[in-house]
Amino acid sequence: MINKYLKYMQEDYTVRNITFPFSEQKNIRDRLKKHLPVYTIRVDKEYNKYHYGDFVKTTWGAILEVIEVIKLKSIKNYIHYNELDQKTKKNLLKYNKLESIKLIYRKGSWWGKSNGQKRLSKYIKENRFKTR
Repeated sequence: MINKYLKYMQEDYTVRNITFPFSEQKNIRDRLKKHLPVYTIRVDKEYNKYHYGDFVKTTWGAILEVIEVIKLKSIKNYIHYNELDQKTKKNLLKYNKLESIKLIYRKGSWWGKSNGQKRLSKYIKENRFKTR
């Protein structure tokens, strides 16, 4: 039981890295400074990698929370489809698996490894001598 919980805690508090194209990073940082949400499209390899409630770390060190994940049947269903340039639209048409992810920066909302480790230690202490 504890091993199962340990595995859950490790998965639950693992902060994945997320990358953005260099050309979009300035715009993303500006939106985050204004506490506006950031939308990104993930395809094939990163499809189903991020889930609601996950925390991700950007290349510049910001911790963001995933607050929405929408599976897209077509890139035309993307909320900001009209804002994409033709090159990007054409590039995204070749992928079968697409999802739109909404991220937001919430200062102080991240549990962090230290808090996760504290909760895990408390669980182990409380359940160390219990038999199942």
